[in-house]
Amino acid sequence: MRYRERGGLITVVSHSEKDVIEGNYGAFVPDLIFGWDYDAEKRKPSPWPIREILKRFDLEAEEALIVDDLKPGVLMSRATDVPAVAAGWSHNIPQIRSFMKAHCLKFLETTEEFMDFILLNEAG
Repeated sequence: MRYRERGGLITVVSHSEKDVIEGNYGAFVPDLIFGWDYDAEKRKPSPWPIREILKRFDLEAEEALIVDDLKPGVLMSRATDVPAVAAGWSHNIPQIRSFMKAHCLKFLETTEEFMDFILLNEAG
């Protein structure tokens, strides 16, 4: 993946358990996974996983990006000041699309748009 080859990190914060997430990613291994295995106060949409990611990788909020298809990502973004973009390819439900368009930095319609966005906006 070009993004990772350029030094980009990929972490996952999900409502699924870690082993399910790993199975979904196949041979690709995210740099860090926060799944449903944690206590309730540390699970999505808690800001704890995002704060932990920033701390572990010594990042400022503006150096990270939350990519989500639903409101929990927006809630984590608001609580941590990490910008959020909408994974618009995930849902075609008008209420969800409307919410995400109104509350995210950008609404990305396709994975190709997402790749262009991160490759054009990454530091360095």
